[in-house]
Amino acid sequence: MTKAVPPSKKPAAAAAPVATFANQDKLPRLPIPPLDATLQKYRMTLTALLTPEELAATDKAIADSLASGQLHDLHNRLIAYDKTQPNSWLEDWWYRLAYLSWRVPLMINSNWWLFIRDDHLPYLKDKIVRMPKGSFSKHQIKRAAGLVSNLLNFKHLLDTEQLPAEATRAGPLCMDQYRHMFGVTRNAVPDQDVIVRGFPCQAKHIVVIVQDQLFRVPVFDVQGRRIAVEEIERMLAQVVDQVTAPGFKHDFPVTVLTAEHRDTWAKARIHLLSLSPTNKASLSEVESALFTVSLDDFAPGPDLDEGHRVIAHALDGHNRWYDKALNVVVTANGRGGCNGEHSPQDALTPAIMFEHVLANEPARDPAGCVPVGQATCDPVRRLRIANVDGTMLKYLADAEVNNRKLIADSDIGILVYSGYGNEFIKKHARVSPDAYMQLAMQLAHKHMHGYLVPTYETASTRMFKHGRTETNRTLLPEVKQWAEAMVDSAVSDKDKVALFKRACAAHGKYISEASKGMGVDRHLLGMRLCMRADDPPCPLFADPAYARSQAWRLSTSGLSPRSYQNLYGTGFGCVVPDGYGINYFAGPNVMHFGIESKRSCPETSTDRLRLYIMKALGEIRDVIERVNAMEGNAVGGDGKSIQDGQRWPQ
Repeated sequence: MTKAVPPSKKPAAAAAPVATFANQDKLPRLPIPPLDATLQKYRMTLTALLTPEELAATDKAIADSLASGQLHDLHNRLIAYDKTQPNSWLEDWWYRLAYLSWRVPLMINSNWWLFIRDDHLPYLKDKIVRMPKGSFSKHQIKRAAGLVSNLLNFKHLLDTEQLPAEATRAGPLCMDQYRHMFGVTRNAVPDQDVIVRGFPCQAKHIVVIVQDQLFRVPVFDVQGRRIAVEEIERMLAQVVDQVTAPGFKHDFPVTVLTAEHRDTWAKARIHLLSLSPTNKASLSEVESALFTVSLDDFAPGPDLDEGHRVIAHALDGHNRWYDKALNVVVTANGRGGCNGEHSPQDALTPAIMFEHVLANEPARDPAGCVPVGQATCDPVRRLRIANVDGTMLKYLADAEVNNRKLIADSDIGILVYSGYGNEFIKKHARVSPDAYMQLAMQLAHKHMHGYLVPTYETASTRMFKHGRTETNRTLLPEVKQWAEAMVDSAVSDKDKVALFKRACAAHGKYISEASKGMGVDRHLLGMRLCMRADDPPCPLFADPAYARSQAWRLSTSGLSPRSYQNLYGTGFGCVVPDGYGINYFAGPNVMHFGIESKRSCPETSTDRLRLYIMKALGEIRDVIERVNAMEGNAVGGDGKSIQDGQRWPQ
């Protein structure tokens, strides 16, 4: 006989999942902070960057801007502008100014990339080896087919709103970015690009890219039903067989132009479309496709750095469609990843999607799919590029040169630090892992360069309708004081740890406020954009400290603590030529850093920075261990302060 559980002791029933977009109309709008709060916080961040004389000049610029009434006027204009916008005062500006009117090549500079794990797949065991140009493999095609099917599963969850709406302890999060992954393309247009999208995406095909050749591959049958993984695998193999068949003639590699300067690609695209209706039809199929899949005919082997670079730029800029929101990449040995256009979504969204994708590898047939051999699908169709003339050949020749220069200048690497991770940070440092890793990067830069720099960290504003990001200014006065103490032998370990925890708390406070729309950078940007052509210069924005404080020589962004289970690394390009772009995440006993810098800058080095990050992580742990031991709080565990085989940089 089962004993009844008293009502007060019965476990609470789990709340039913909230439909994907059920909270959208309940979300508040992105706020406009009070002007005085923004100015006070802005000035506070500058105290870590400026000399007393420079700070005095900034104080005068702020005072003059207030005394004239100009800042109050700009603030009021922003409030009025907000009332004219359907979702957010920032949204349209952010799309246009942060992305669509930025004319640099998307490859490396703007696109994000994810390097996904493969060590959970038995059929890839012992297969991750270097493969020369011209190679393909059955396990490559098998993995690509599985990734395609699992991505379609995720799309089904979105379209039917079965993906639970995300929320934090602070409340629900905006899910709008999930609408902008499938069937989304950024088309190159002179001066300002345009995004082609629609939700839910009605396309029933993907485009597969092999040796820069384009193929339309159906992923639903003619009745709109899902097909088996084996059917997708068969069609991918058909594409490879066609390209590698004797006598196959390659078309003009238009893919290479998607990595070019945006105005150059825009002009080339207009000309290409004018040459033949075939070209217009082919590009339309690519742009409307659910996503693109690049099957590379080579593989870099087990080296993570080289694998990371392949996902970022294919080593030569070929065989990608950089304009697509999702470009899945699978190399000849089965390693894979995704390269995505940044404007419609931040990298966290596809990273979460790939948690679902990889959790279901090896892929299984979706429920209700058409059995193998019974599906009637449109045929795999090659998308031709016709009537190429001398003008297009010149565009191609220039793109080959420019792309290779960009790639040669890009210094991309991964640090997988296995000394310790979140477990130690939470139990023994007792601070936020994000703050811990941010401060480690500050100390690493201090060791390597001798000074601290303006630092951008992504603060998500998804608690607001169509919210994207705000800047978390990591270089705070408390952070500077701690970093300087860490290189001062006269400061005791106890004081160093006290300053560390104070700096982590300041970091946590700032990023929390920024996530609530109470940062400074978006508000200042909004007021600056409200200036009219006949307005006098605003002293605050003319002050050199304004531009200097936004020269993000450390541009950083973190992913969820689950990412270590699915990703080897992630990345994006640095935003200033003498800086670093760093994407990072941590697991219980590991930390990953994906780093990009420019080889043309004599001061920066990805290799050296990751050694200094290791040194910083070791030093922070060591000082915490010593203080905990003095206070009777033994750390325990078997973590190391530095990876085996590595030495501190001199």
